[in-house]
Amino acid sequence: RSRSHEPYVSYKELKHTVSKLSSLIGATGGGGCTSDNEDGASSLDEANALPSASVSVSGGSTGDRSGRQQFTGNPAFVDTHQHEFFNRLHGDIAQARAYVQSSVTALEAQIGDWQSSAILAGVLFTPVQLDEISASLPFQMQDRQLLVEWLFGLCPAEKRRASGQRLLDKYCAFARNLNGLLQYIEMNLTAIRKIFKKFEKKVPVDFHIQNIREYKAHHDLCMPAMQDVLVASVRIHKFVLNVLAEDLGTFGEDPAQIVPACEIGPESLVMLSRLRGSTLDDILAASPKKTQIDVYAKPTVADSGGPKGARRSTAASQAVAGTSSSS
Repeated sequence: RSRSHEPYVSYKELKHTVSKLSSLIGATGGGGCTSDNEDGASSLDEANALPSASVSVSGGSTGDRSGRQQFTGNPAFVDTHQHEFFNRLHGDIAQARAYVQSSVTALEAQIGDWQSSAILAGVLFTPVQLDEISASLPFQMQDRQLLVEWLFGLCPAEKRRASGQRLLDKYCAFARNLNGLLQYIEMNLTAIRKIFKKFEKKVPVDFHIQNIREYKAHHDLCMPAMQDVLVASVRIHKFVLNVLAEDLGTFGEDPAQIVPACEIGPESLVMLSRLRGSTLDDILAASPKKTQIDVYAKPTVADSGGPKGARRSTAASQAVAGTSSSS
């Protein structure tokens, strides 16, 4: 689909501003670097992390001021171009963040629709449902996992295949939208890293009005709501493979090949690791083997349930169970 409506970081315009800064400083004896090699190493690369950020403006330089003292031009011109650079960058990131937020809201709605459809199809059960069913049985069944498997087996195979295909179609539509958003975030994070590298190489540190190592505005592109969507997508992906794999296999295809996974780029992985550490890393890197799965839990909540059922809190259960959705 066309991406012309999506707001991106204005890399070319920002690069042009950096070039003007470099020329201004270099032409007046400030010692600016004129190399255009974007692949050269910088201290940001040596730190093996994306540049972080602070939008607070410092009134003076952030490093040794010897170069600025030797500068024969008008320092106000240099500062003006830097303000232009950071204002443009901050505005671009604000627009990108708004786009990500609106996209995440749409993805959350898709997740809710999938969860409701799975419950209505009889492949996903809430604790409240299981308690009610268990209480109505003429015999006791203490093991919830056995109860879930028994209920799952009551559904005719043909009906399970049909509902499984509908759930797969819903998940694939969600995964396409999620991967499109992940690609969008990756492109913007790449542009930000490159423009910061260029800024650091071409503008001597003693001329800086902001410390780019403390700049954090772009962290919002991986906002907590986006992280929650990623975690939910990984858990639903496992659920589709583990719970519906047997029925999906009857279509004559390898489930692993027809169930798309979320595609997180290297820039985004670095950012997510910095923001969430091993909490998110462990979830995203987890093996898709049969294990306990919870498609509802928050990222910080341990998975619970079983390979043929997912569990969630009572409050959340009531919210989804009461949502009307086509299965």
